[in-house]
Amino acid sequence: MFESASVAATGRTATAAKCVVTIPYSWLLSSPASDHVILSVVVFAENPTAGAFGQPTRTSSQTLGTIPVPVNGSTTPEAISVTI
Repeated sequence: MFESASVAATGRTATAAKCVVTIPYSWLLSSPASDHVILSVVVFAENPTAGAFGQPTRTSSQTLGTIPVPVNGSTTPEAISVTI
């Protein structure tokens, strides 16, 4: 199973930006008490002058590890720092 979401950064400065991404989910689990999910992130820094079909000028991809599957209806905040 794969879930994803994307948002534009807010609070951008010359050196930093912040994103809050919400990924709703609903999975049938084989072992609810012991199942885990793998967290990963991909960040694109796009060139705003490249036009509608411009390619990202920088990309960072990281696997963040695993966490127990959150309880249905819960929110699981994860603070992630990426340098690109």
